[in-house]
Amino acid sequence: MVVGRRHRFVFIEVPHTGSTAIATELCVSYGGDPLYHKHSNYAEFWHLASDDERRFFAFAGVRNPLDAIVTDFLRYRMNPNGQYTDPKMLAENGGWVRREHLDRFDFVLAGNDFSSYFERYYRSAKVHFNWYLAAHRPFDIVLRKEHLQEDFSRALAQMNVPEVRPIPVKNVTAERQSDFYALYDPRVRPLAKRVFGPFMKKWGYEFPAEWGNEAPPRASMLAYEAMDLAARSASRVVRLGPHDPRILALRTGLTALRAR
Repeated sequence: MVVGRRHRFVFIEVPHTGSTAIATELCVSYGGDPLYHKHSNYAEFWHLASDDERRFFAFAGVRNPLDAIVTDFLRYRMNPNGQYTDPKMLAENGGWVRREHLDRFDFVLAGNDFSSYFERYYRSAKVHFNWYLAAHRPFDIVLRKEHLQEDFSRALAQMNVPEVRPIPVKNVTAERQSDFYALYDPRVRPLAKRVFGPFMKKWGYEFPAEWGNEAPPRASMLAYEAMDLAARSASRVVRLGPHDPRILALRTGLTALRAR
């Protein structure tokens, strides 16, 4: 999360949406300050913000989930910086790599193709939902990773903030599949529509025409709507415990920002 008091904004860093580049640029060029931890959600900010801070321009990012999954698959295959084989990266040693990551890494390393990977790990999923985008207050703008620079420029314009420079590129996956849809062979396309169709419809993404014009199953749409309503309602009323270290860190951060 990045908060800028001079320009009155709060940016929620949704994972895998180009958020690192945006957050860095907000801090370097627009007076932003990182608050609490990188992937805090809007509810964490809202519950400790003043009435004035709650009116700050709020924005976040979104990405086509089918693209994100292909990127995950490629990372497992390439094992960048040896992150899946470095003991220091294991969760039990203080890192972020959990058993489920290692299971996927081993599956990909065994030579299984993308469709096999997709079937194995998404067959049991009910519907895709991104909790970072479920704030009870609508974001003023959501930046689509597919045209991040254009949307960031629009966000600055809406804030009446002059743009300093283009966004520096960060965290680009090497050898990334340019046409990620090509990896989804016909046997997994119905599964993709069932799991990801509601999210894609919500955020304005479309499946390729050659996949057919069948709408996502009604059960998937209802499941997504129920999750969205529950998440937005919970973010309005659920608070962290008064002694939760996240509360203390966020309160300290907001106090420091107010003192500027």
